[in-house]
Amino acid sequence: MNIATHPAPTTLRARAYANFQQQIVAANIRAGQFVSQRELMQLLAMPLGAVRELIPRLEAEGLLKTVPQRGLQIANVDLALVNNAFDLRHVLEREAAIRFTRSVADAELLAIEQTHLVILRRARSQPINDTLLQDAQAVDWAFHDRMIDALGNGLIAETYRINSLRVRLIKLEVSSLHSGHPVQAMEEHLWFIDALKRRDEPAVVSRLHHHIDSAHRRVLGLPLIVPMLWWQSAVPSWGDFDLLALDIGQGSAVLLRTQQHSLLFDAGPQWSAQTDAGERIVVPGLRALGVVPTAMMISHKDRDHAGGAAAVQQAFLGMEWMGSGGVPCQAGQSWTWDGVSFVVLFPFEGSSPGKTTKSNATSCVLQVQSQAGSRALLTGDIEAAQEKALLRAGADVQSDVLLVPHHGSKTSSSANFLNQVQPQVAIVQSGYRNRFGHPVPAVVRRYQERNINLVSTPTCGAAHWRSWSPESVMCERAITPRYWSSVVP
Repeated sequence: MNIATHPAPTTLRARAYANFQQQIVAANIRAGQFVSQRELMQLLAMPLGAVRELIPRLEAEGLLKTVPQRGLQIANVDLALVNNAFDLRHVLEREAAIRFTRSVADAELLAIEQTHLVILRRARSQPINDTLLQDAQAVDWAFHDRMIDALGNGLIAETYRINSLRVRLIKLEVSSLHSGHPVQAMEEHLWFIDALKRRDEPAVVSRLHHHIDSAHRRVLGLPLIVPMLWWQSAVPSWGDFDLLALDIGQGSAVLLRTQQHSLLFDAGPQWSAQTDAGERIVVPGLRALGVVPTAMMISHKDRDHAGGAAAVQQAFLGMEWMGSGGVPCQAGQSWTWDGVSFVVLFPFEGSSPGKTTKSNATSCVLQVQSQAGSRALLTGDIEAAQEKALLRAGADVQSDVLLVPHHGSKTSSSANFLNQVQPQVAIVQSGYRNRFGHPVPAVVRRYQERNINLVSTPTCGAAHWRSWSPESVMCERAITPRYWSSVVP
């Protein structure tokens, strides 16, 4: 519940409690702080009798304890308190979010969205100051409080309210909104609101849990796991992203990572009924890199792209699934993570595959753009007809790096399409000496004629591209060569 919107308390004890809440919000009461009864009187502007009646309630709620010979101590922040408080948020807010999805009116959602957009515009257009931080915090808390109100359950609301005070004490102690967080919090909320507007309950739950986990990590000071492999040596700054085309043979699996989020585009091939790249390569690779995907987008149902999806989903249950097997892709879908925009360019509305339509023709096409304007274009297995349709629709496909359509098949990478994309770097994911001959010589020549740096995973290994250095790509095999690659003197 939003403290500011509820009726003013009438009894002295209730007023003392409300004042205590407000002092926490105003950061005048801090975790672990010692106060005397007289100091608490002055802080709350309440008589001694009201303060004495308040103390047992605060002790019962775990917000205060009496320390012999030292006085009253505000709840101290430790790891157990942090973890327990955020675990309780998951439990309470999950059901609240589902109920809110079913009950909130479209007009209210639009109003909530506008309050977030106002904060986001302010944060992007002016220096971050205390007033903006307080306004952002108020919008953040009010949104979560409103969802809890949707449950219509006083006992749950009271439990949530008490836990909210613990969470706010924790945040004031170790992780108050600093210059980057207002933007991140608003973007995460807007991503969540997008799912609410579509009444997409699985996406609502997934995005809520991701948002709470993100806040939990910020509090613990763990925005990302300590780097374990060369690729993670540079964490993207706010507004930047990087791309890792995994070396998975004849298939597709690409990891996109922003400062606090990550998306897996395709999940590698299925080799047999018993084994696939998701289980053997993608999941172990993500875990070794310390990456828990926020979402997975499967471009289309062909098994060289979707074969590992089930294994990835089983390994990361909180991950949102988009594209084939999940929420279908449709041109116009968009969201922002950490200042980086994601836009689905294809398929167009109504482009569902018929009995005779190749699944390639309905591949998801995703364009990602950094705050500075660097772009990546991921194309699945679209062919010349879909490339032409994109251009005919006026899609702005210009990008700095292109995931080569259909692994470099002769049916894709048409001349006009390449002329419009104008990539500096193009990456082919294909198998060594694959039976299709990908990338075919004629397609390779098209890239060479346009001075596009074409790299392929059989020779490059995993290919790493960064939005802050868009003209270059790093090859794992060049950085960590195998012993058999050494030249004998």
